Amino acid sequence: MVLSLFSISYYTILLVHGFIEPFPAIQCVLAINLAYLIGFNSGDDTIASWPHGLCWVFLAMIMGPTIFSLLSTQTSLDYYSSFETFDREIPGYWLDAGKITTTIFGTMTAPACCLLSVTLLGFKESSKTDKYKLMFFCGIFSLVGIYVNLILQNRMPLVTMAFVIILAFVYYIFTDRKNYRTVFYALSLFLISATVYYYFQDYIQDFSIMNRFKEEKFDNPRYSAWFTMLSGGLFNVFGGRTADLGKLKYAHNLWLDVSYDAGIVPFLLLLGFYLAHCRSVFTVFRSNLPNLVTLFIFVIWASTLASYFFEPVIQASPIFFALNSFFFGVISRLEILAHGTEPCVLAYRNGGN
Repeated sequence: MVLSLFSISYYTILLVHGFIEPFPAIQCVLAINLAYLIGFNSGDDTIASWPHGLCWVFLAMIMGPTIFSLLSTQTSLDYYSSFETFDREIPGYWLDAGKITTTIFGTMTAPACCLLSVTLLGFKESSKTDKYKLMFFCGIFSLVGIYVNLILQNRMPLVTMAFVIILAFVYYIFTDRKNYRTVFYALSLFLISATVYYYFQDYIQDFSIMNRFKEEKFDNPRYSAWFTMLSGGLFNVFGGRTADLGKLKYAHNLWLDVSYDAGIVPFLLLLGFYLAHCRSVFTVFRSNLPNLVTLFIFVIWASTLASYFFEPVIQASPIFFALNSFFFGVISRLEILAHGTEPCVLAYRNGGN
């Protein structure tokens, strides 16, 4: 209900302001809500090899935006014949996509980059997951995500990937009975990575993205846009993009951009929707799901959270936002199963029915 109220109010206000046409607005509302409903109706009676089959569902959800980003990047490289950033905009692969900022492709491929943690740790799981085939695809698409973001010089997905890998190892250390093996594995990877960086740092410094990490820092204009929105623009009742964000078109934060576009009501609805599902995510983390499924959920949730904080997700790609709605629909179903209100129960790890 909250998601429906948000999408209807948000796109109605955009329509009133003339920021969108009626037919695309209706399409966006339907896509967001139908995606959530489809996710919510995913269960043991609709997904094969439940709950391990969720891994393939989540992988398919990640593959679509990643393939589109790769095709767009390769097409632009063929056109420009250069590994430059194309003024931070490149043509989308579809003919009617127009030019898309490279940060949007970073948002789309952030979950793929974070699949590297699944590739590194998934081998520890039971053979019920058909793990070798799954790890192969996870490895391929994590490399694709990293490749796209190196070429387009996007920092957020790579930083998110590093944090997700660290937290995934911490999770396995505290949940694996033979955690000394995980500790040894983590230390080995760290030492190998440090050694590679030490001996090849001059070569690594030549990558263009290293300049992106060195520049701006706290002088990034998006921080000024955040301050502008939080200090007054946030409470503009009907939005209308009247706040002065300087040279930026967006505040580069999902909730602040919603307020910038359509005012305080859609902002509060979307914030409430996300906070409610954060509770659902933590409930699912405590449930008795296989570690690999939990790891997939963590990868998508963490990369989504990073994108929501640093990018204008819904303005950039309503379809990608709809995919996230599908994910939260699945999470809502899993929370119900964890509470035992349906026959297929996911018992809590700390006990209970």
